[in-house]
Amino acid sequence: MGLKLADVARQLPNIAERVREEQTARSTQLLRVAGHIRENRSSFLSHNAPPCPADYTVIATDGSQIDVDRHESTGCYLINVGWAIISYGHEPKASLDKRADVRLAEEHSVDDQYNDEEYQEVRDRLNIGLARSLSEFQGLGQLVAKRERGRFCLAMVDGPLVLWGAAGASSQNKKGQRYYDGIVEAMENIRRCALDGALALIGYTSYPGYRDVVKKLPIIEKDLLLDRHLFENVLAPGERSTPIKVDRSWGPEHEMYFFYIKTKDEIARIELPGWVVEDYELLGLAHAAILDQCARGQGYPVALQEAHEQAAVTAADRETFQSMVESALRKRARQSDGPSTILRTSSAKSRSKRTRWL
Repeated sequence: MGLKLADVARQLPNIAERVREEQTARSTQLLRVAGHIRENRSSFLSHNAPPCPADYTVIATDGSQIDVDRHESTGCYLINVGWAIISYGHEPKASLDKRADVRLAEEHSVDDQYNDEEYQEVRDRLNIGLARSLSEFQGLGQLVAKRERGRFCLAMVDGPLVLWGAAGASSQNKKGQRYYDGIVEAMENIRRCALDGALALIGYTSYPGYRDVVKKLPIIEKDLLLDRHLFENVLAPGERSTPIKVDRSWGPEHEMYFFYIKTKDEIARIELPGWVVEDYELLGLAHAAILDQCARGQGYPVALQEAHEQAAVTAADRETFQSMVESALRKRARQSDGPSTILRTSSAKSRSKRTRWL
């Protein structure tokens, strides 16, 4: 059944008024911050991009998942990683593909000390999200190692490079440590690839919700301000801010930084490792290529768009996946030499959703 739209319509005027009040309060705070920025301009330096190289390659990975459904007793989940390799210049070409990986939830459990059903669902989503991120980084490292040498390469993932959940999981037990160690290894593999050619690794976050910069400003009442609101007023189109070190990192060899960039359409947050920041020429090439990707992709990096399209899992895919898992289990049970009883692989609620009865 659809929404009861009359209920929605009654609530919207109040919501609209609250949004207007919040926007007014934010504008007032930004005016207050503007004075501080003028007095401390050296802390808010902006940088222009050099010309984008005519010949360069961009490699992007993205992932999606089908979570464990507690109404499906199999405990299976799926990770789908998509990628795009696009080369520009005198020999333009593109390669798009994806890979699906089916796993059992028990294989990657971070913390088994709780049995509470609600906690378990949250834990499973965290586990699968970390497993997906690890697959994205590992896949990116493998693609980068096979790249064409002799031209600049921009390696990209959708979202941040620093995964707070992985750092937390690593402190819980050895299973969680596998995520952390796996991502550190992938980061190191990409860094080593950069030793034999111009290569920059970045994480691109569109419409970021961070407060890393504004929370350090010596002003009051800044709860409504996000970093993107600040840099919308600091940066001109095409400019980036000075890199700032991220509080957490992937160990001493992989300290992470971030900067904000103003594209034609938005403020984006870019995370990148220290070995890119320390090479000013490489940093400039990454800046230029990011802007070029956004221009080609109608405001969002085109390589990430293509990787996302490869990775996307539809509602129909989810239904088909569950049906395939159930079918495979029933077939295996019939072939087994054990008991002939076939256990139910889904709950009554799950089965009821598949059949309209009224």
